Amino acid sequence: MGEKYSVAYKLDASAGASGTVNAFSVVTGRKLTLEKVTFVFPAGSNFQLQVKLYRGEEQLIPNSGYIVGDGHAISISTDKTFESGQNVIVWYNNTDTTDAHSCLIVFEGVLD
Repeated sequence: MGEKYSVAYKLDASAGASGTVNAFSVVTGRKLTLEKVTFVFPAGSNFQLQVKLYRGEEQLIPNSGYIVGDGHAISISTDKTFESGQNVIVWYNNTDTTDAHSCLIVFEGVLD
C-alpha cells in the first residue's frame, strides 16, 4: 500500500489571460493515483475563472466543460493514475478582462 500524498497549487490568472500550466510532476520512480481534487475559488471570483485538469491531451476533471466558482470549495472524487514523471496540467481561462482571479487547487491521492 502506498503513502498518502497531497500537493497544493495556487493558480493566478491575469485579467483576460488563458493558457496551461504544470501544477506538478509525479515523483520519479513512483506512480500517483489521485483520489480527490478540490478547487477553492475566493469570494469575488464571480464565476469568471474557468479551470480544468489534463493528463497530456486528455481532459480529466471535469470530463467535459470546466469548473468555476465564487467563494466556493468544490471537491471532486477521482481515481486517475499518473505515471512517474508525468505532469498534472491545469488549463485556465479568465473571462474577466478587468481583474485578475485566482484558484487554489489541492490534489490528494496515494503515491506507490
